[in-house]
Amino acid sequence: MRPLDLLGYFGSVLVVLSLATGSVLRLRWLNLAGALAGAAYGVWLAAPPVVALNGVVAVLDAWHLARLYGVLPRWLARGGGGDDEVPAEA
Repeated sequence: MRPLDLLGYFGSVLVVLSLATGSVLRLRWLNLAGALAGAAYGVWLAAPPVVALNGVVAVLDAWHLARLYGVLPRWLARGGGGDDEVPAEA
């Protein structure tokens, strides 16, 4: 195994852990970190599909985090409710 392969495994583990958490906020942060690690690994592999998938996931996670923290203008942050509320641990 090459040393940078650990980056790919690390990203995968973070994504799996994000899906196992009960907190929407923790899910988004872990998933963002995993997607960024996966995108970096894809760049290292020169694998555009890996970079594209993880890049889109990272953008979506960042968008949802911005909504959760209320940093988007109201007209951009329409919709939501339910589990989109910021949990108390934030």
